[in-house]
Amino acid sequence: MIFDAPVLQQTSEPAESAAAPSWLSRYAGPTLGLLLPLTLALGWELLVWLGWSNGRLVPPPSRVFATIADLARSVELGRHIAATLWRVGLGFAFGVVAGTLLGAISGYWSLARRLLDPTVQALRAIPSLAWVPLFILWLGIFETSKIALIAVGVFFPVYLGVMGAILIVDRKTSRSVAPSVSPDLP
Repeated sequence: MIFDAPVLQQTSEPAESAAAPSWLSRYAGPTLGLLLPLTLALGWELLVWLGWSNGRLVPPPSRVFATIADLARSVELGRHIAATLWRVGLGFAFGVVAGTLLGAISGYWSLARRLLDPTVQALRAIPSLAWVPLFILWLGIFETSKIALIAVGVFFPVYLGVMGAILIVDRKTSRSVAPSVSPDLP
């Protein structure tokens, strides 16, 4: 069944006026968010330029950007970025693997949860900054301690997420689906 509804004629003026607030509101939020940091940076640049501060402790933004540009022209910045990405990738991988394995074991097996979870929860309460001196003492100041710190930061959210997700699954539902997936599953 088709209904013919009367078509309302609109002029182009309301459409343009309706588009203007959406364009303004789309860019007003990020622009306002940048206003304070840019004002502070320009103010600091002005204080150093006027000589009220020497800029040794906190250099002005112009000097920071000049240093970044110099490092970008040399190979040094790329080398440091690659080393950081490698460190983060390795730490993330170790943290995800350990968190997924222990979270799955703790979520599925109640005895493992009763054994592991109190210790993991106690270790989770330790701030990340407190791990730094311990890792330096145990693993040295080089790459291993940095990778371990990243892995610890990744481990706890992954562990909690996997364990919580497995605990939420109804056992009857998982057992009813298991024979259709694989007859060997319990």
